[in-house]
Amino acid sequence: MVELRIVPHYVSDPEDDIEINSTKSYKQRKVKRTRNWFLENTYYNKQAAMDFINNEKTWSYHYNNMTQDGNKTYFRCNKAKLRGNQCPAAIYLLYDIRNEYVILFRNEDSHEHENLQTSNRLSDELKAEIKTFYDLKIKPKTIFAKLREKGVQFKKAQISNYISQLKQSLYGHTKISLGELEQWCIDHSTLPDDEDKAFVPNFYINYADDDEDEDEKEFRIFVTTKRLLRIAKKSSKIHADATYKLVWEGMPVLMIGTTDMDRHFHPFGIGVCTNERTADFAFIFKSIFQSLGESITVDTLVSDASDAIRNAFKQVFGEEVLLIMCWVHMRRNVAKNLHLVDAEFRDDLMDDIDTLQLASNKDVFDKGKYIFIKKWLSKKQKQFIDYMKNMWLSTHQNWYEGVASHTASQNNALESHNLVIKKEDTFRERMPLSRFLQQCLDSAGKWSKQYANKDKEFMETATIKLEQWTDGYHWAKSSKIVTCKILQNSVEYYCPAGEQTKVTEAQINIVKEMQWNTFEQFKKRAFAVWILTLPNDDDMTMKWNEGKCTCPCYLKKYMCKHIIGISIRLNYIKPPPAARQVPIGQKRNRGRPKKASKALIID
Repeated sequence: MVELRIVPHYVSDPEDDIEINSTKSYKQRKVKRTRNWFLENTYYNKQAAMDFINNEKTWSYHYNNMTQDGNKTYFRCNKAKLRGNQCPAAIYLLYDIRNEYVILFRNEDSHEHENLQTSNRLSDELKAEIKTFYDLKIKPKTIFAKLREKGVQFKKAQISNYISQLKQSLYGHTKISLGELEQWCIDHSTLPDDEDKAFVPNFYINYADDDEDEDEKEFRIFVTTKRLLRIAKKSSKIHADATYKLVWEGMPVLMIGTTDMDRHFHPFGIGVCTNERTADFAFIFKSIFQSLGESITVDTLVSDASDAIRNAFKQVFGEEVLLIMCWVHMRRNVAKNLHLVDAEFRDDLMDDIDTLQLASNKDVFDKGKYIFIKKWLSKKQKQFIDYMKNMWLSTHQNWYEGVASHTASQNNALESHNLVIKKEDTFRERMPLSRFLQQCLDSAGKWSKQYANKDKEFMETATIKLEQWTDGYHWAKSSKIVTCKILQNSVEYYCPAGEQTKVTEAQINIVKEMQWNTFEQFKKRAFAVWILTLPNDDDMTMKWNEGKCTCPCYLKKYMCKHIIGISIRLNYIKPPPAARQVPIGQKRNRGRPKKASKALIID
């Protein structure tokens, strides 16, 4: 057994051994500095005095002192840090208690900065340079890099804080209440005289008196200009979509517009809502009517599979409208469900869907989808076919190219427009709602001014590029034999597709009567003959470009080499000289063709 021991108590050292220093050292008080002041100027008000001080760019506020003569406001030299030794030079303003005058006094000492710890604040010149970069839409990281290239010494926190101050001065505070939001809408709802000034033609605020029900608190805002609204009269089709990652609070931004004959997107305006439900899109669609003050003819919608957009469109424009499913979204969703298909068939199945998408009209598509289902059911892919029948071959089946004339089968132009907003307007940063609203005004005004400055134009006829002229000219000079049939108001031309040089009457009947029983026959026969239709008019030099063709190029670009080539053969048009400078069978190089040959070389 272990014996327990007692730990001894602590005994301090004898007090005699501790040296006690009875003398205490006190810090001597500095001798008060005396300054000799002299009166320099007298001002009639405070603003005039402060303007003079600010213009010198030398002084910063130091402290106040109330005296029997009045309040004295002292200013120090801003070359020295606030916490530390100060420059002997100084000034002060005396607000005379006997009258409204403001008197400026300056001391007799001159500036001395040799032994002082100078201030590291941003200079006015550097602030001006940073503001210039910010106005040019340059991101903060790029601003840091450019300043380092110039050898400027700075702290990132300083630059970031100054950029935050710039944002606040431009866009206001980051937080906004529903009451402030409504007041902002009211302030910007007046119809401006300037056609390119953005305004809020329509808005909706729901406060939801029950504080516990946060979901009922909602708002809808539509921003546009008078010039952008006029574009809505030029087209009967609408592209609509919702995009995210623009507003910090996570609210969707609703885009609505149309495309012209060059497939370029033209916005009607921009909307911000708390949700993307049917009521939100119906609000945006109705805002166009209310803003124009007159009815417009709209019969076609191009969008993704969102039921909210489609139901809102039918609610506003009626049930007898055409709802086009974006082909890109459809294909992307099909690719995500390829796990329902055996791995060995996936590539062939996607190839068949791509082929079916090139159908030139509804009858061809309906016949093609029937034999498509038949083919893949025979290969025991029932699970995937059920998915296709329930989604893409029934309620959302308008994703083929020939679903509507002169109408895009996808929303790529709108998606590209959304990307431009994120890259150029918001720097891919999510803005607080209060600041994004101001950005909506700036963006809408910018889009409108593009039309005013002729930087952008709504094209009502397809622009024929030099490459198309060249292809059409070479096709006209080729050995392909084209047959035709004269109808009452038009003429049908039957052009051989691919490497064929002629087509038989039997091939034409197969295409027109859709004589194919398997999907392999469909892929081979449906695209063997292109049927081109031109108006039967006395003056075809003016109406040749109203022709239509069943080839994929025309369905996508509203113009093809067959229309151009036939018109050249029939002497309706003449190709530009630049289109003839490439030998037949050779691909045209990129860029403008040369205007002159080199010396001593004969073309």
